[in-house]
Amino acid sequence: MPSTAWQLLKMINEARRRIQACKESRATILDLGNCGLTNDNIPDELWELTCLEGLNFGNEHFYDEKKQTWNYKGKRTENSNQLTEIPDKIQYLSQLSYLNLGSNQISEIKGLDNLTQLTQLWLYSNQISEIKGLDNLTQLTQLSLSSNQISEIKGLDNLTQLTQLWLSSNQISEIKGLDNLTQLTQLWLS
Repeated sequence: MPSTAWQLLKMINEARRRIQACKESRATILDLGNCGLTNDNIPDELWELTCLEGLNFGNEHFYDEKKQTWNYKGKRTENSNQLTEIPDKIQYLSQLSYLNLGSNQISEIKGLDNLTQLTQLWLYSNQISEIKGLDNLTQLTQLSLSSNQISEIKGLDNLTQLTQLWLSSNQISEIKGLDNLTQLTQLWLS
């Protein structure tokens, strides 16, 4: 988290600048990683970008516009976002196919019901203890829940399109609850 009020204001203004640039260019991808955001200071203008297809609130990835890919940078900064819950207004962004909420402080998966176009959901390095709230996300092909506090694999029955699932660095002691995931080709559990 930014150490001074000045730094925090600077980062929120950077988030606003990125949102405005996205709006003006009609871009479909928005990277808000490392903007010092909390649930209380997410700019309301974000929720007007209803054509967004990709949104990053994570702190360890960034979008490379030239290559048009998400890349891993592998470290948090003092400007890291610190969301404690999935923003309620995320439901307005129903065209999202990519959503990264990794490396925050989220403890519960909720509010994603309207995001039925999601194919990639990144919730790694949070404080999630239970897999739930994903039933409507039937288009998901990639789901990352690594480095959380999950002890049981459940809540994935409807995600029959999943091909990649990250559950490593959790507290899972028994592998079960994967029977419906017939498309799964990669599973990380270590």
